[in-house]
Amino acid sequence: MAFDVYVGSMTRFYRREWENAGQRLAREMGAKYNMIYAGGEPDPPPPADEIRDVIGLWCAELTEGLRDLKCGEIKWNEGDEAPYFTERPAWEGYAGLLLWTAYAEQPKLTPPAILPERWESDLAYKKSSSPNHPSLYQQILRANLWIPADFNAVVEGPDLCGEQAVIGSTFELKRALDHLAHSRPPILQGESIPETKQKSKWASLFGARRKQVAENPAQKGNSLIACAGQGLSIFRQLADKACENRLPIMLSY
Repeated sequence: MAFDVYVGSMTRFYRREWENAGQRLAREMGAKYNMIYAGGEPDPPPPADEIRDVIGLWCAELTEGLRDLKCGEIKWNEGDEAPYFTERPAWEGYAGLLLWTAYAEQPKLTPPAILPERWESDLAYKKSSSPNHPSLYQQILRANLWIPADFNAVVEGPDLCGEQAVIGSTFELKRALDHLAHSRPPILQGESIPETKQKSKWASLFGARRKQVAENPAQKGNSLIACAGQGLSIFRQLADKACENRLPIMLSY
């Protein structure tokens, strides 16, 4: 199943008036793209004006619910002219980012060299993503919908369709991703790094590890470092766009 990250208006998202990475590539190559939906072909989306009305009510409820966090009125551009951006880290990229983030704040645990198939059962991930854990990276580990409002928390509540979501801040997500990118990385299983290099930034060590993966075919595929690097790069790129244009970030899968 595909996994895309979308930045743009919710009206465009729910109207399905956007291209995912697969559709974009197919169009550029002059190929046909067949969208496969879980549960069969969906019903036609509501008119744009109806969606905007619901978004307005939802944002008003959020504004009231987040009043204590002093983030101001929740609103953004839902007009047809609002830009959108999307990339596909795939599930491997997203899972790699989540695990790498979890191990970054669980230094007593050693991350696997290969991304496990049942990554959601990983001990470090379960510990760090628990609502009771005071995670520095809750915007990455717990949130699954981010709105352009500045508040240092994640809140549980219904999304636009009434489904339960964990809502975070695009600005705090960007800060968390940037912090992760410049923090000291965890040491992988079977890896030995000299003390001097352990003090290096994540980016420099990631570059060295990526080179090792490229030179060793046995480490390609679902290596944790490759998956995490892909996920982190895409999320940082799109978080920048979301903050710059004051637009929400949504996950599509």
